[in-house]
Amino acid sequence: MPELSQHLIAEGYLEKGQIDLLNNRSALMGGTIDQHALEMGLIGVDEVISAYAECIKLPSVRPLDLDRLSLQRSAAFPLRLAARWRFIPVEQIGLSWQVLSDQNPTKTLREEVRKTLGVEVLARAIPTFLFKLLRRWLEQQPVDDELALLTARLYPRFSVSPNTATQAPQRTAASTLLEPSHLSYRLANCANGKQALSIVSETLNTWALNHEVWRIQGPILKTDQRALTIDSIDGLSERLDQDDVAYLSLTDPNWAELCSQDLALKTLALRPIHIHTRRVALLVIGSQSTNIDERMLARLDETAATLTKALESQLI
Repeated sequence: MPELSQHLIAEGYLEKGQIDLLNNRSALMGGTIDQHALEMGLIGVDEVISAYAECIKLPSVRPLDLDRLSLQRSAAFPLRLAARWRFIPVEQIGLSWQVLSDQNPTKTLREEVRKTLGVEVLARAIPTFLFKLLRRWLEQQPVDDELALLTARLYPRFSVSPNTATQAPQRTAASTLLEPSHLSYRLANCANGKQALSIVSETLNTWALNHEVWRIQGPILKTDQRALTIDSIDGLSERLDQDDVAYLSLTDPNWAELCSQDLALKTLALRPIHIHTRRVALLVIGSQSTNIDERMLARLDETAATLTKALESQLI
């Protein structure tokens, strides 16, 4: 990767002696210099991403882009073509596809994509090491080589355990590509919908301090400890008819009842779950500030989509 080496020196990220060390280490151990620079702690991951993006003249990947990555959404892009074009598909936006790549798509390649799929490419840059581990995650191939520790340290969400791959039942190549995230694996083994909601609550607890998972039974919202009537909160019924994340300020104190872990909440995000047009559950996260980070909202939406798929044949 001579261009990156020169760019890191020219822009003052690293000194020539450090680049020589990285090149020698890469020659002896394999892998790319961006990977080894991170493993040795010579540079931070944000700096590597920025430097690489500057080098190939593409906008750099954002944390939100990585948070939005979903095997379900990515599977809508033909993965054989994604591999051929060195794309990590993120999501389709109208007549465009947002993708991540360690190469700047040429005009010829963009035209090929346009003629083949009828879409434009919105590309963001990722370093080669990140492209490699995301490609394995996309194909659900275990990360068990020199990238395993770096993946576990930087991006544990994209780790695929060799043991899990060995113990999983044999599937066709097509179904493997559509295999859901780790949460989906846990939900797939649930005996009923109530157990699935319990697992989702555990998942929310790992990244949302204030949260609640409600079962919807007709006009009633229930958890194991509490129950509310939908009509007791003005406007809630309309919110429950939506299929996306609703983000609102707590002007009505009754809304705080949806997320009771903290009485000082200022904002809520709601994500209803519908199965065959039937209301079955409600996921809620709350914040003591006037904002909820967009990455958390995206994560809530993806969690809800994963739960919806798991509940399609297990109505609560």
